[in-house]
Amino acid sequence: MRVETPHPAGVPCPTVASPMRFSATPLVHDTPPPTLGQHTREVLGGLLGMSGAEMDALAAQGVIG
Repeated sequence: MRVETPHPAGVPCPTVASPMRFSATPLVHDTPPPTLGQHTREVLGGLLGMSGAEMDALAAQGVIG
């Protein structure tokens, strides 16, 4: 059940494989977990509707990376 996937940090990332098995669809474990803050701007802009200026202000205050 343990699978190692490549990670942008340059080290293998141990993860847990899905317990589901499908006869016609092989499982592929090639997507690593996101890095810290990787999707922050997408979430704040897309889901919460924040503008780029608002996110830049949060970054300047050290609230987001």
